[in-house]
Amino acid sequence: PEDSPVSHGTEDRIPSFLPVALLPLVIYLARSHFSHQLVGRTALANRIGTGFFLPLGVLAAISDLMSGSANFIDRACSISEERWTVWDTNWGSVFPCANGSASEILNQICSARRPGSADRGEGSRYRRPKQWRDIRVTTKEKNETAKTQRRRYQTLYIVDYQNLNQSAPIPRAIPFTLISVPMALESLIFLSILALVSLTILYGLYGTTACLAVTFFFRLSRRLVRVARPRGYLTSNEEIPACMLVGIHENASTWYLYHGSRAMVDTLLNKPMIHSITSPLGAALPLFLRGLGALQLIAMIFVPVQKGWDGVALLALITATWATNKLCYSEDRFARSWMRREGVSMEVRGYRFGGRTAMLGAIQLLKSKKVAVWMDGILTPSPRREVWLAGLNGETSEKWRTLENGLSEHDRSWLEINTKQSRLAAQIIKNSAGSVSTPIVAC
Repeated sequence: PEDSPVSHGTEDRIPSFLPVALLPLVIYLARSHFSHQLVGRTALANRIGTGFFLPLGVLAAISDLMSGSANFIDRACSISEERWTVWDTNWGSVFPCANGSASEILNQICSARRPGSADRGEGSRYRRPKQWRDIRVTTKEKNETAKTQRRRYQTLYIVDYQNLNQSAPIPRAIPFTLISVPMALESLIFLSILALVSLTILYGLYGTTACLAVTFFFRLSRRLVRVARPRGYLTSNEEIPACMLVGIHENASTWYLYHGSRAMVDTLLNKPMIHSITSPLGAALPLFLRGLGALQLIAMIFVPVQKGWDGVALLALITATWATNKLCYSEDRFARSWMRREGVSMEVRGYRFGGRTAMLGAIQLLKSKKVAVWMDGILTPSPRREVWLAGLNGETSEKWRTLENGLSEHDRSWLEINTKQSRLAAQIIKNSAGSVSTPIVAC
């Protein structure tokens, strides 16, 4: 008997495409740190920050995020490999970054540019580093040895945040209608998914149909999710500018110095950006998302079993989704949208130091307060460090002169080199900041 057209997608006589059919299952498993990434995108977007056709396991992660948002966020930010440490250089406190993933997304903007790459246009809300400078001592030591010639270069990005005091942009509407452009685009996406569902059913591509159905119902249910900001979001009681150093750990070679608006920096590094994630459906929506995740898993397993055109169609869908996500749901776009919506200006400058001590000394000279306890975990307290800090702060009492006289010849050489490097670095940073925008701090 003649076969029904709807069976063409899974019919045995269709050539076997087992390798192709297995590809969607292999390449679309969620990565281990996706929970961390999900929290950061959601914090910046103020909604569930995902693209089209979610990887396996993501729907379960979103369900967990909605069921226990505070605990989930704490675990995602502390257990992840991208756990950042913050040193508040003005007050001396050291703490893990409260919004590690959101900060990581913004940090990628800072470090995306390398020497020789083109600058972004003037219309952007942030500027990537316009110049790289090697901070070095200008005098040559008489007894320089091979040991002192070895350098461990440190890269410091100074990220200056300012509040533009602009209201959030109003979504544009389609001419002669009251329909906003985002709403019209979302409606077009829904209609396109329904059209693809009809087409895949017609050709018997049932696995691909199920995956499209999961995408449709997730995007529909996502509109019922409400992400609430905490009280005090983007506000601060402190008047002095923020100056917080961020690194992956105490022995890092790449650092970020967050400076500028205390409200902006404190919100990013020290305060939660998400208060709660709720839905009018209550606990039913997380359960529904888990059901969608189970259906997606069944569909992804069903496709390789058929070894037919269903796998080819699903691979084509994943390829198109990957391209769309790169264009419309990139982390760069999440960051720029957050800055535009919150009225945030971010300027970035990059510097390279010949050693860590000079970098710490430059920061000590640039910040508002003379507190030095913040660097204890990075540069161990010692007599020569105390004399060095006293010299940077301009202290010339008999106590420090006596302590300096008791130092060894090697420690005195270290003291002279790092004092000169620190002052030179601070001056270069001040000059370059003044030529680009406002000075880092009025010293």
